[in-house]
Amino acid sequence: MFGILVPGRQNITEFENYEEYWYAEVENPAEINVLGLYINEPLQDESLALCLYVSKPPYDPDELEFVGAVANARPSDIFHTAWEINPTINIHSSVKLVIKGEPLESIKEMVEIKEDSHITKKYALQVAKHLYNYVESFNVPEAVFTKWYEKFSNKFKMDPNFIFNVD
Repeated sequence: MFGILVPGRQNITEFENYEEYWYAEVENPAEINVLGLYINEPLQDESLALCLYVSKPPYDPDELEFVGAVANARPSDIFHTAWEINPTINIHSSVKLVIKGEPLESIKEMVEIKEDSHITKKYALQVAKHLYNYVESFNVPEAVFTKWYEKFSNKFKMDPNFIFNVD
C-alpha cells in the first residue's frame, strides 16, 4: 500500500502497527538527508493523506515531528530532512519513521509550519550570527556589520535560497 525510500538503503515496505500508526526503525538518522514516501495504490478516502513523522527515543506517540505527507493528488514526494545538522535527531543511533492517516484539511497547517520552521533556515541565520560575532572582534565598525546582518536577514526571509544565486 505504501513505502518509504531512504537513498542508498532498501525500500521500507514492512511496518509494525501500533493503534493508528505504522512505523519502522531506521539506523544512523544523521546520514539521512532525504526521504521518499509513496503510495502504491490510491487511498480509498480522498479526504485523507498519509503523513510521515519521525519519533526519537523514548518513542512517545505524542512527540512526533512532522516530515511530510502524500495523498491521491500527490502519491509520492521527497522530503529534505536536514537531520545531519539537527541536534535533536543526529545524536540518536536510530529513530522511528511513523506513518499515520490524517485528514487533508488538518495537514495544511502542519505543512505551513514545517516550511516556516525548517532547520536549514535557522542554520543559515546561525552562520550569519557567528560571522557577525567573529568580524566584530576585529573592531569593524558595528554599524557596517549591523546593516549587513539586517540586509541578510531580510533577504533570507524573502527567499532562503538567495545565497545560492550567483551575482
